[in-house]
Amino acid sequence: MGHRTTSAILLTLLFAPHAAHADAGYCPQSAFYAHDGDMSYGMFTDDAEAWPAAVLSVELYGAWGGATAPGTYPLTAADTNYATCANCVHLASACAADGSCGPSFIPSRGTLEVHELSDTALTVTFHDVLLVESTVEAGTFDSAPVEGGATWCLDGVTVDVVSFGECATPGTCSADSDSDSDSDSDSDSDSDSDSDSDSDSDSDSDSDSDSDSDSDSDS
Repeated sequence: MGHRTTSAILLTLLFAPHAAHADAGYCPQSAFYAHDGDMSYGMFTDDAEAWPAAVLSVELYGAWGGATAPGTYPLTAADTNYATCANCVHLASACAADGSCGPSFIPSRGTLEVHELSDTALTVTFHDVLLVESTVEAGTFDSAPVEGGATWCLDGVTVDVVSFGECATPGTCSADSDSDSDSDSDSDSDSDSDSDSDSDSDSDSDSDSDSDSDSDSDS
């Protein structure tokens, strides 16, 4: 099972089937953290006092190229599969108090900004991390996106194993803002069209005025 063995027991609860639908927000309220050599593992729960809750895990494997110190780490192609990731992100939705959870979500892209990483502390901010609903094979941890599955956006969300407080409203991942961009483009196009129309109208008016002036002069 490779580098996944260390956290396999901790993650067992994340794979039980349970019907759920992803929510857009995420605000961690409690955490579990373990650090062992070049492996750091943090598990965050958004609201353990109000089940069902979303459980987010961050696993950093230094021996496989994962983060070992503060810095900015773009997620690679390997990080989009839970079996091969070095900087791993996994979100289990709708987890109940009995340990059963809904669908798993694995990132398709994004960046991790590690602010603090030590034996006792882990602080990470997610930038434009788009999580997609995925299947995760028990034992191999091989993951694959679910066709037409839900998505979950983590942008500007910070997790910290030491302190918890008010969470900022999460941003919008760029994939979710394409329609807004198209709308702005259409608006600009309409504006340009109106401007051209007004310009043509003014030009025609000026031409008519010049023609009338020439006619009066000839007379």
